[in-house]
Amino acid sequence: MKRFISVLISICMILLVFSGCSGPEKAEPTEQQQEETEAGGEVPEITTPEAETPDPTEPDEITGPPAIPAEGYGKYIEMKSAAYDRISAKIEENDELALSVGLGLLPVAMIDLSLIPVSVLGMEGGEAALRMMTSDDVVIEQNGQVYSVTYTDSEGAEYKQTAEFDPAADTLKSTVMMDGKEAIFFEYTKAGNGYASHYYTANEESNDFTLITTFFDESNITAFGVETVSSSPESILGKTDLTSEFVVNDEMYVILQDGVLTVMNEGELKTY
Repeated sequence: MKRFISVLISICMILLVFSGCSGPEKAEPTEQQQEETEAGGEVPEITTPEAETPDPTEPDEITGPPAIPAEGYGKYIEMKSAAYDRISAKIEENDELALSVGLGLLPVAMIDLSLIPVSVLGMEGGEAALRMMTSDDVVIEQNGQVYSVTYTDSEGAEYKQTAEFDPAADTLKSTVMMDGKEAIFFEYTKAGNGYASHYYTANEESNDFTLITTFFDESNITAFGVETVSSSPESILGKTDLTSEFVVNDEMYVILQDGVLTVMNEGELKTY
């Protein structure tokens, strides 16, 4: 798992580079403009379609419903990151929580590094970006809204990640297989003006599994849970009644709602 995460961190970096390198191409002067330049005349301003102001009546594709996994997952990650920042700021206000609970929540932030390939699914050039940072045998295949990514890392481990996306419901299900064994199972679903999700990951040393659950909205509720389990969870796709109670367990969870922080840690339930 550590090797897999280190590779995907590198992928993230190259994708950031890709996003910053592209820019509008300069338009070539026309023959008439070139003749006017040679004659010493005034050259009219050269404009390109990219420089024109868009029609305000045209639909905004960025803020509209996600059409591909990369868009849906990107919106999910953006809101999850903001929710994580809110709860982290609240935890840091209390020295008692900063170390114990703060460290306990690290898996909530780190787990998405294992799903970075989803962030390029459906995007032009996504396969090329993954090839640069994993191996030459990266292959992305698509069948409707079901995608798969396969490759072999530098140490010979074979990976296959599948992702099934429903753009109408804004839900995603993804599984990561390593050498034929399930390493990660992930689902997110739209829930009101936020999301609910869970991650089910294999612990190679202890032969059990870690279940991470999340529920968050745009600005008020953040709820994360982390627990050790022995069996896979039920699917959350299609469930429309999920709330912050979704993350409650007997091991560890935190809920920030209406400015009140509720913490379950090491068998103790406290509010702050």
